Amino acid sequence: LNKYLLTAKVMGTGTATVVSSTGGINYSYPTNNTAAELLDYGSPVTLTATGTNGSVVAWSGACSTMTHSTCAISTMDAAQTVTLTATACNFSITPTSKSFTKTGGRDSIAVTATSSNCNWTATSNASWVTLPSSYTGSKTVTYAVARNTTGVNRRATLTVAGKTFTISQGK
Repeated sequence: LNKYLLTAKVMGTGTATVVSSTGGINYSYPTNNTAAELLDYGSPVTLTATGTNGSVVAWSGACSTMTHSTCAISTMDAAQTVTLTATACNFSITPTSKSFTKTGGRDSIAVTATSSNCNWTATSNASWVTLPSSYTGSKTVTYAVARNTTGVNRRATLTVAGKTFTISQGK
């Protein structure tokens, strides 16, 4: 029976683990960036990648079918090479603060992500600021600040894609 070499490579700015369904490939990137396994002619194999530390992953190469996390080769009938790109999810926000009068209002924050597949959340530490919570990729977050009826100046902190956004509101 002929055997063929399956080579799995990983590149990119992120971190990931790669495991084959046949057990011969099991490694972490960037500790290792290439692994190989000899497979029997006609064998199917699936490689599964998991982005770690917030990284996102995507396959390319000799995959018969693929998703972001899996690469399936239906039949090993020649040497095959597949490549996983692991992208670190980093974010920036603009602006980083906003002041409101006592009447409150609406505004937005622009979030730039390093990948359209990077997931992130937005939260407020104050009940008087409301916003949606789950996002993917580069997006604009719209938030609402309620009227201040407390008679004192107040501050709120939003955490948007891991970044701090400060709201101050007059009395």
